[in-house]
Amino acid sequence: IIGQKLSHGEVVAFEPYPPNRSRLEQHININRVPGSVQSYALADENGSVEFKVQISSQSGAEQGSIDNVYPDSTQTIKTIPVDTARGDKLVSSGLIEPPTVIKMDIEGAAPAAIKGLRQCLSAEKCRRIYVEPHDNSEEISDLLQKLGFEIESITPDGHGEPTILGISQQ
Repeated sequence: IIGQKLSHGEVVAFEPYPPNRSRLEQHININRVPGSVQSYALADENGSVEFKVQISSQSGAEQGSIDNVYPDSTQTIKTIPVDTARGDKLVSSGLIEPPTVIKMDIEGAAPAAIKGLRQCLSAEKCRRIYVEPHDNSEEISDLLQKLGFEIESITPDGHGEPTILGISQQ
């Protein structure tokens, strides 16, 4: 929204795919947003996995996933190794601050990322989490409810799978 900006804190983005990470870094700099882009894919384990790069007809919309179920294997054009990280470990090690708001659109891998953020999401600091589901709405909602979030669905454009909004009850 024009005129609104971050008044304190910073944005920390996670983008494991190098071309998208570069583009995101450019936009953060152009818009003078206080923040950084981490090269990890958020997951429920620290390690390394194959990132499946998908065919995309939209310019700048190259997408992919570390999920083993959601991506259409007929659309995968290549795989690359990427590092994964548990969000809780990144916070406990001091690499990032505990999140207060989370926006997640990670092509089917949200359940694993949420599991890797359990401690952060159980803490009182995280007020909201927005998650774009990819055929896994029920699993995401169940995980967030178990962590104490009230669930709402948002369909901003009136079609497609609704965004899941978790609102902290703490």
